[in-house]
Amino acid sequence: LDYRILLMDEDQDRIYVGSKDHILSLNINNISQDPLNIFWPASANKVEECKMAGKDPTHGCGNFVRVIQSYNRTHLYVCGSGAFSPVCVYVNRG
Repeated sequence: LDYRILLMDEDQDRIYVGSKDHILSLNINNISQDPLNIFWPASANKVEECKMAGKDPTHGCGNFVRVIQSYNRTHLYVCGSGAFSPVCVYVNRG
């Protein structure tokens, strides 16, 4: 899963991992527990535009998570490449 972004949240005992098309939330006290997973791909239209622009569909036209920041006690601010059309969202930590 081409992960590059990590955010440690000691208050909630979680580590957040950003990868291609996914945001994972792992329990730092029990790392073998199945992670919570949000599937967040780029839209089909953006992927097609990316391919038409000559980008590599496998390694360039996904939604690569580039930013994970704490926003407040209940939400994260997350940004992804969106197949060369950046997009940001607020994600509920729960």
